[in-house]
Amino acid sequence: DLTPLEEARAIDMATKTLGLTTEQAGKAVGYERSTAANKIRLLNLPQSAQDLIQSGWMTERHGRALLRLTPAPHLQAAVISDLAAQRSEKLGAEAPTVAQLESTITRLIDQQIAMP
Repeated sequence: DLTPLEEARAIDMATKTLGLTTEQAGKAVGYERSTAANKIRLLNLPQSAQDLIQSGWMTERHGRALLRLTPAPHLQAAVISDLAAQRSEKLGAEAPTVAQLESTITRLIDQQIAMP
């Protein structure tokens, strides 16, 4: 019963310390190469986003959506800050759905592209 981030760290450690490929490390824990690679990518999220996933408030899919904003760290930080504020404003508040978060991210990306 590991969290997605614990799984990501274990797969990442296996690739770095044991010299396994992502495919080999993933198969050792029952994942295809693409799934293992996506889990490892979660480790590229800022710690604040990792904390929201680790706590169970956000899912791995939320994290993968946030990775779309990696090229725009200021936008990524703003969205993560907003998510953290939503969580802390109301005890027991639920995270937005993945579809809602993806829609927000798409809108932000489209706005950035449209700006001169």
